[in-house]
Amino acid sequence: DWALRDDLPLDNVISVAEARIWDDLRIREMGAREVTTITEPASQVETPQRFVHMRRLRLLQSDGGFVLKYTAPDEMPSRLRAGLPYQFAVHVDQIEFDATLAVGSQLEMLFFRSPWPLGIDVPEDMPEDEIPKYSTDGKVVDTNPVLKTRPNIYLWASLIEVYGRENADASEWAVRYKEATDKANESARASQSSGSRRATSTSRGIA
Repeated sequence: DWALRDDLPLDNVISVAEARIWDDLRIREMGAREVTTITEPASQVETPQRFVHMRRLRLLQSDGGFVLKYTAPDEMPSRLRAGLPYQFAVHVDQIEFDATLAVGSQLEMLFFRSPWPLGIDVPEDMPEDEIPKYSTDGKVVDTNPVLKTRPNIYLWASLIEVYGRENADASEWAVRYKEATDKANESARASQSSGSRRATSTSRGIA
């Protein structure tokens, strides 16, 4: 019997727990990179599949390009500027720019992506090399890189939902959940910072 609750199907608990986790967690296992080529003039493009949070957005050019500045949606200019874009905002499923992107423009996106949801059938568009990361039988998504490396976060998030109506229990699990996500995020930031310092040091040595 799942936590002695007959009014909460396990699938529902996991779905709500995952929504909470992807709002809060920003770790290496969620990192992704995509390059999008503009096929028609546009001042908006769709966010990548299972997009959670943008880390960096670069407009690629022959000289390497430049990083666009993130701006809150309600602070974006009301009119499009001429020339190249310099700002962007993220809406629910759209990325808005302060200028029109020309055909052939390329955008490099470094972002956090949520894993495939637990319990669903393996999607037809899941790359074959990713299937072992998400499914033990090749048919149903029954695991993911975050669950494998941070199972405690899944546990605490699920228990928050199970005991959400009992404040004392909810607060206990909420504290454990926050401690676990804060620790994971801090570890990811420290690892990224360390990697950046090593890369800088190596580049200077070669020069």
